[in-house]
Parts: sequence; C-alpha cells; structure tokens
Amino acid sequence: MLDSRILFALIPAIFAVFAIALAMLAMVDRRILAARWGAAAFALACLGVTLDAIRPPGHSWSLFYLHLAVVAAFAKALAARHRLSFPIIVGALLIGTALACGTLNFLGASLQVRQTTFNVGLFAALTALAVESWRWGHRRTADRFIIAIVSGLAASYALRVVYLHAFPVGDELSAQPNFFSIDVNLVFHFIMGLTGLSAGLLLIFVIGHDVIKAQANRLMLDPLTQLGNRHALAQAVAADNAGEWECCGAISMDLDKFKLVNDGYGHAIGDQLLAGVGAALNRVVGFGGRLFRIGGDEFLMLVEGKYCERIAAIAQEAHDAIAAVRLDGRGRPVRASASVGIYLRRDGQTIEDMLEKADRAMYAAKAAGRDQVMGFDDAPETRLTLVGGSDA
Repeated sequence: MLDSRILFALIPAIFAVFAIALAMLAMVDRRILAARWGAAAFALACLGVTLDAIRPPGHSWSLFYLHLAVVAAFAKALAARHRLSFPIIVGALLIGTALACGTLNFLGASLQVRQTTFNVGLFAALTALAVESWRWGHRRTADRFIIAIVSGLAASYALRVVYLHAFPVGDELSAQPNFFSIDVNLVFHFIMGLTGLSAGLLLIFVIGHDVIKAQANRLMLDPLTQLGNRHALAQAVAADNAGEWECCGAISMDLDKFKLVNDGYGHAIGDQLLAGVGAALNRVVGFGGRLFRIGGDEFLMLVEGKYCERIAAIAQEAHDAIAAVRLDGRGRPVRASASVGIYLRRDGQTIEDMLEKADRAMYAAKAAGRDQVMGFDDAPETRLTLVGGSDA
C-alpha cells in the first residue's frame, strides 16, 4: 500500500499538469483568457499544496494568501469564460478576508483565530462564486458540474471550521499536529485534491469545447462583415427543414452599383463600405432574426417569431441604415444604397421557396430604379408591391 506522503505528493503533481495543459491552451489562442487564469490558479494551487506538505518555517502566513489567490484566479477563469469581469462580491470577500487575516497576524492573534477567520472568509467567497455562476445563466451540464464543484469547495472550508473547533491547533504552528498523523485532516486534504482534480478536468473540458466551438463559428462567419456566410445559411436552412427553428420571413438586400465603388475608389474602400453595412444591419436585426452575407454585395436577413409582424418596418429600417453609411474616399464622400425585397412566408411553404420569392422582390426593386423596398405577394394582381424607398 502506498504511503500517505506519496499519495499526497500526487496532488501538486496533478495540479502542475493542469497548469501546463491550460497554459498550452492559452498559447493556442491568446484570446482564451479563461485558460490563462485557469493556468495561474492551478500553478498557485500546486505551490500552495507543496508548501503545506513540506511546511517551511513561517509558511502559514504565505499559505493564507496563496489560497486566496487561487480562489481569485479560479473565479476570474470562470468569469472570463462568459466574457464577464471579475465578480465584485467575490472580490470584496477575498480582499476582506486578506485584510482580516493580515490584521489578526499583526495583532498577534492565535493561529486558531486566524485559521477560523481564513476558512470562514473562503467559505463565503466560494459560496458567492457559486451563486454568481448560477446567475450568469449558462447552465449546460458542464457549467452545472463547475457550480457543484465550487459549492463542494465552499463546503470543505465550512467543514474545516468545524474541524478546527473539534481539534484546536493552539497558538503556534508547532502546536498543530502533522496532518499525516490525523486521519480526519488527511481526508480533508484528499477531498481538496479530488475536488481540484475534478475542477481541472472540467475546466480543461469546457475551455477545449469553447475553443472548438469558436473555431467552428469562425468557419460560419464572413471575415469582413462578421455576419453569417453561405455555410451558415445552409445550416440555418437545414435547421428550419428539420424543425429545429422556424423562419417566418426573408429580407433580401443587394447594394446598388457597388462595382462602381470598387472601380472608382479601390477595393480597400469597398471592403470598408461592406464592413460598415454589416455593422449597420447588425444594429437593425437585434434579436429578430439572423443575418448573412451571401455574395459580394448581397445580404440576407431571416426574420423569426413575432418580428414577422413588422417585417416591412424592419426592411425599411435596414434600407435606411445602409443609406446612412458614409465613408471618405480620397476626399470624396462614399455612400451606399440598396435594393431590398421582402417576403412573408405562408403556412406549409418551404424555406427555399420563401428565399426565392424574396430574391424576386429584390430584383424587381432593382429593375424599378433601385434604392427602394419591394414586397412579393402571392396574389397575381398584387404580386410586387412598393413598400418604401429613400427619403433623400
């Protein structure tokens, strides 16, 4: 049977492996801040557990702050995963605990009092982190496990408070029995190690999942406008056909005489104009649908849900937003205009048929003089209807 010291030595070794793995993830993509903070958390945890095992003189003071730093780095890693700043309540509790422990140490308080204060503070900070993680609203299975792990860590510090009162450690560190000789304390340390092991595996899993998902999303994005590309449109069409979501209307847009912009001002100005149009359309669509750039100067908006009730107004807003885009082209103003076609889907109609009729309305708007919005109606006598145009 392995000696308890050998088993305990595995904990910092595992933490070191997690620190290296997360650091490598951070090197793959510098935008993954969660991996950086996760690597820092496990590097500090490795150092802290190592100090706790070898117990150099005066280690208690530094160990308090290492524990606080580990929790702070882990909290930042979880927040960074959701593109959030550091949780204010968690930060306030950690700073308060650090100040309280420092003050008690300066006043010469007993180790019993300092350790109790420290464990109560970390219990409060981890409990707040679990609550904040739940409030962030990302409740996939992995996120639920992380919340459970944070809650488990909080419970372990609460149990340490109970343990400190059951087995007082005295006023000096030398009075504290070596934890290798106390079964209960050894169990607490192994619980901490196993919890850290679970946290590390899950953090690597969810960050790795985020990396893969981000790479997949980038394949679905037009790099110039950051709108969906043709691959994303094909995926949306397939999802509609499979019943995973339902599009109720389409707005087809084509920039007018865009080739003249490229020829007269250069492709760099043309690209800036396209990027500006993409940003303008993003502000219009909000949560009402999905946007795609499906060609050089062609854009498509798939409208969903209750927003189809105002599809004509949305199309006019999109038309006006495009017209409001202005650039300086070598001292000459450059503006955009668009021919816009809309179609409201009928019950039982395929999404492909809806897209084809929205395109027909757009080409009709272009043939009728450009810079206007035209709708397609299935009734033969009102098949193409002028909805609106430029106020300029």
